[in-house]
Amino acid sequence: MGATQVIMRKFNAERANELIRDYAITHAMLVPVQYQRMWASPNHSPDNWKSVKWLFSTSAPLSVVMKEKILADTSAQLLEFYGLTEGGVATTLIARKAAELGKLGSVGQVQPGGELKILGENGELLGPNESGEIVGRTGIMSDGYLNREEATKAMHWFDEQGRLFYRSGDVGYLDEDGWLFLSDRIKDMILSGGQNIYATDLEQALNAMPDVVESAVVAKPSEEWDETPWAFVVRRADSERVEEDIRLDANNRLSPIQAIAGVTFMDELPRSDIGKILKRQLRDTF
Repeated sequence: MGATQVIMRKFNAERANELIRDYAITHAMLVPVQYQRMWASPNHSPDNWKSVKWLFSTSAPLSVVMKEKILADTSAQLLEFYGLTEGGVATTLIARKAAELGKLGSVGQVQPGGELKILGENGELLGPNESGEIVGRTGIMSDGYLNREEATKAMHWFDEQGRLFYRSGDVGYLDEDGWLFLSDRIKDMILSGGQNIYATDLEQALNAMPDVVESAVVAKPSEEWDETPWAFVVRRADSERVEEDIRLDANNRLSPIQAIAGVTFMDELPRSDIGKILKRQLRDTF
């Protein structure tokens, strides 16, 4: 028994589509931005994916829109993994099962042997469908950060039995069936006029638009509102729409308190080596 590994020295969406097709790839693990770019590529076709049986997504949340496209264009099983490198929080989403249950917006259920809880602002435990910080414990958890004792302590939370859980820094909720839904990173939440605005809600509205490849929303300082949402958007190459068109269309999909104040077009969003959007760099432009 054996398998052929196809490895790219540097990712290119068009070339990746060709490799999937030409080598009849059966399994692929990609980060969300790679899926987005491959589907937006001129040579994307469902025919490229006929051989694929299993697809995996990790490192960042995969949007509902992208999940729907993958399920529509392939017959593959799609698994999404959410968790911490440090351990403690780990869930798996089986996308086709989730779609049947109307839970495609979730990141799945806790992995076997794990446990999740949701904390309120004062550390109290929250119930189903109540948003707060996600904490968790798993069978394998790191000892902490090397030579960073304070950072390690800040990550710890203990329940009434004294069991150690790790703080994720993410806001989300568990529904009545134990499916986990993410809202945002705590540090990425926008406080505008006393209202908490989750950037991910705004990004989902933007990413559902046909002219948008991807987006990132951050807080821009505002004298009137303290903070206001500002969107950085990558357009499709053939789009002729201007920033104000995108802003108005997105706001038509959002509630008034979520209104996006402005849009900036970018050729690409700044990312880390593993594909996570570097929102700090976007905030630093203000």
